[in-house]
Amino acid sequence: MDITFYKERPMVLVVASVGMSFLVKAFRRFSNASEAFVYPWAMPHVLHRIPGRLGGGLARASGLILNPKHSLHYYPRVPPEKVDLVFVSDPVVCNFDLRPFRNAVKAYWSQDCIYESTLRTQLHGMDIAQYDVVFTAHEDCRKHFHELGLKVELLPFAYDPDVCSPSPTSVTPKFDVTFVGTLRQRRLELLEHVLGGTSLKYFVGNAYDHDMASIYAMSKVVLNISERGELNWRIFEALGCESFLLTNDSGEVSNVFTPGRHLVVWKDAEDLRRLLEYYLAEENERVRIAHEGHVEVARNHTIYNRAEAVLRATGLLH
Repeated sequence: MDITFYKERPMVLVVASVGMSFLVKAFRRFSNASEAFVYPWAMPHVLHRIPGRLGGGLARASGLILNPKHSLHYYPRVPPEKVDLVFVSDPVVCNFDLRPFRNAVKAYWSQDCIYESTLRTQLHGMDIAQYDVVFTAHEDCRKHFHELGLKVELLPFAYDPDVCSPSPTSVTPKFDVTFVGTLRQRRLELLEHVLGGTSLKYFVGNAYDHDMASIYAMSKVVLNISERGELNWRIFEALGCESFLLTNDSGEVSNVFTPGRHLVVWKDAEDLRRLLEYYLAEENERVRIAHEGHVEVARNHTIYNRAEAVLRATGLLH
């Protein structure tokens, strides 16, 4: 895609996995941004993740072999010395030779550090110390990067308002309850316990981008079942669609949102069944909370908010 470069704007190179072009779009609102995409399931990238399944010393040693430094010479538009920010986003764990970008701030966004193998890959299987700042999506992960002497900033997930937006009032709900996501064993057991034997109409399964948003638009209640109680993309996307959200309880959620005002949290399967029955019956309260949640994410938690925060934290936007 051809883009116009503005002299007064910083030059940003976004290195991300295929499918995360929304990051490039977000940075383009404030900068001259271009992209270098990586296929996260290509064989080299799979090999890069092996060190994370080993111990610290073994991870570092095997990382030198399985995750050697790659060149970003295919960056097509601007000489490396003209780049002001190289922003590499997890799930990319490739080691890059960032020396040609001698005038750039180097930043890494650690998204999946809540998973032990991913965290070990980032800490020991790649040269994380070459980055000037690490942004982490999860508060509990900050200490691990701090221990390496790195500058660490919190950068939670967000949503893309060009994909997730309130549905027209003419849309008639088709589902009482919806869960969009990968159906791992714990989730299946919980959904069976909550939905089994009921007459509720529900959608359970994977959907992406506009298909996901359409399903949320047709749902009275959206469920979030996070892996470790963390803030995930689903929370922001559901609220971006102005959907009523029931999510499992965690400190991460209540640090960003106000339970009972922006969304509702559940503690266990029985609590979830009770809350689901209550809010399906209380339409006015359900709609009010969904609206408050949407107002909050639209103001503070879009992908544009995140790109602006990165540029401010790196001194490139004043």
